[in-house]
Amino acid sequence: MADNNQVDPMKMASFIDANQSTKPPGQTYDRKQMPSSRGFHSMAVIKNKIYIIGGHGMDDRGGYDTDLLDVDIYLPGTDTYEKGRPMLRGQGCSGCTVLDGTIYVVGGGSRVSGQPTNVISVFDSVKDSWGEVVMEFIEPMYGAGCCSVLLPADIITEDV
Repeated sequence: MADNNQVDPMKMASFIDANQSTKPPGQTYDRKQMPSSRGFHSMAVIKNKIYIIGGHGMDDRGGYDTDLLDVDIYLPGTDTYEKGRPMLRGQGCSGCTVLDGTIYVVGGGSRVSGQPTNVISVFDSVKDSWGEVVMEFIEPMYGAGCCSVLLPADIITEDV
């Protein structure tokens, strides 16, 4: 029997703009806050730049039901931010990985539509441009876990 009194955790979400760094043992240092409050975003590092990508945030009316296309780039050496090239579509609760200077944002979904996606958003850091690849996943997914694994050439065969 369904529990009609369940609360959607996404509607209870709060978004933050805090940025902290830590150094052992347990010391925390406040850094410059993020330009936009967000949650369920992805992060990746390329050449000492931390890319803060998409996610969900507040709309102009103060609600939480919006997809963020924003990409903020944090420069730890100067404790400053740059504005990055915006995503082509909103993706939150996505997996994220980097390979050869390219960021891959995998799956996730739109808070506005409430639907998961089978899209991989691809950011080329050299060309400063986004593209998309539609994958044939068994089904679109929220919360995809992903990483980059470099396999030695001698174990990769054409028979695979």
